[in-house]
Amino acid sequence: MKRLLPLLVLAAACAGPKPRAEAPRAWGLDAAEFVVAADHPAASAAGARILAGGGSVVDAAAATSLALAVVRPYSAGLGGGGFMLLKLAGSPPAFLDYRESAPAAAEAEAYLGADGLPIPGRTETGPWAVGVPGYLRGVPAVLARHGTMPLAKVLAPAIALAEDGVAVDSHMREAMEDLAARLAAAKDPVRYADIARIFLKDGKPYAVGDILRQPELAASLRRIAEKGAEDFFSGPFTEGVLAAAGPEAGGPMAREDLESYEAVPREPLAARFRGASVIGAPPPSSGGACLAEMLAVLDGFSPRALRRPAGAHLVVEAMKHAFADRARLLGDPDAHPEVEENVKAMLAPRRVKELRRGLGTARTLPQDSYGVASLPDDAGTTHYVVMDSLGNAVSATETINHFFGSLLVARGTGIVLNNELDDFAVSTSVPNGFGLRQSALNLIGPGRRPLSSMSPTLVLDKGAPVLAAGGSGGPRIITGVLQAVLGVMDGGLTPDLAVAAPRLHHQWSPDAVYVDAGVGAEVRAVLEDRGHALRPAAGEAAVQLVVKDGPVLRAASDPRKGGRPDGR
Repeated sequence: MKRLLPLLVLAAACAGPKPRAEAPRAWGLDAAEFVVAADHPAASAAGARILAGGGSVVDAAAATSLALAVVRPYSAGLGGGGFMLLKLAGSPPAFLDYRESAPAAAEAEAYLGADGLPIPGRTETGPWAVGVPGYLRGVPAVLARHGTMPLAKVLAPAIALAEDGVAVDSHMREAMEDLAARLAAAKDPVRYADIARIFLKDGKPYAVGDILRQPELAASLRRIAEKGAEDFFSGPFTEGVLAAAGPEAGGPMAREDLESYEAVPREPLAARFRGASVIGAPPPSSGGACLAEMLAVLDGFSPRALRRPAGAHLVVEAMKHAFADRARLLGDPDAHPEVEENVKAMLAPRRVKELRRGLGTARTLPQDSYGVASLPDDAGTTHYVVMDSLGNAVSATETINHFFGSLLVARGTGIVLNNELDDFAVSTSVPNGFGLRQSALNLIGPGRRPLSSMSPTLVLDKGAPVLAAGGSGGPRIITGVLQAVLGVMDGGLTPDLAVAAPRLHHQWSPDAVYVDAGVGAEVRAVLEDRGHALRPAAGEAAVQLVVKDGPVLRAASDPRKGGRPDGR
């Protein structure tokens, strides 16, 4: 990989005033045997401890995931779901979808008022926001099939963290502040008494450095260790979910929804960039298809072209095309079989060439010039990567959607329930909580899985993993992973610099470029001259990244969320 200064680091270095200091340098780690990068140091340490004790990358991934359910309970956990991408030595890449699904009673009409418009907040807070959790049918299944250690062994670090407690950091404090604000605005605060009791102190956020203990969650994890994950679907977990989101709570969740849920193995997406194979997540993830399209288009431009200030225009235009296609072409492939053909159309060589030819236009185009059709006008996630020197890698993204999900806890379990139904479209004319407009292919419906921006990614060289990446942060995951990959593959940056570099983000709608404060004045001027509307970045993606550089494994956790890699 050439040692070139990549586009966005050059952007940060350009002369000109900056609103604030650049993002701090990420925690980086060089290792020889294995590395784990997660967005909390204790989670990375949990996975590294399993590897040091003779476990595999899959064992370590499970331990890291379960620890994240404790230390980032507002981002992911047993009440949510996710996607896991694996490449094990001697085997082809594999992908498991344990994304949440809509309950059978979750018809689109139930989310619309008499005026035909979405009922405010119904997909964001309360029982009608909760999707059927897939986590306990996902991570334990991967461990059972590909791991070497029993579930009880990999659960041990998470149990200890829940019992002994974890120090509140600035990111958790921010989530607690958001929780307090949402509860203050809630019309029925009694409904959310459990989450307030567990995660607030006398109704107020914990101070940074305070210890958060979760004894109910610890008891739930101990039961899983003793009786297995399936026991929870016929015992307290099911009863707790129904008490929070079922008919007695005025919600749509039914026992049959929980009992019938299945994780789905899917064929990973494959694309090419700079001669390497890029493996990504298939629908209902949009991340893999969007990332593959953007990289395929940008592959026609040299690293030198992309690192010039004018290269920012090329990157942003690639983003706009990908997100327009996301809105119009992607959804649940099980409910809409045409989605698979749509992905093929997005990545077809002829179309990639057409997009590439149009990318160099002097100015950005009107919004309806992107994608292949037209539509009417109109936070909380976690990622971890594990890699060893033997050619094994795992990249997984898990979520409960917004901070603290639906604000509901499965009664008596300490498990926060997701609000993943907000990732569906209730109306094609109204954006969701992340400002994304979507087509009828992502309309809410019984048993469907909502479209996601999660982007677990692996890059293979001669069939072996040399890069593993992914992130958290809603639609900014896709553009954050793109720019981290460009930073490494085109810029030759070490992972810590690649994940810390200031970023641009465009998601087609709204038609604006969100610009990190560290992006330099010259790049800003080029974008404005090309007709782009610039806005200060609102929200962020936290990217985790591992790169194999010869015999050395280099890992980094994004400083935006306070993670830290571990390994040896």
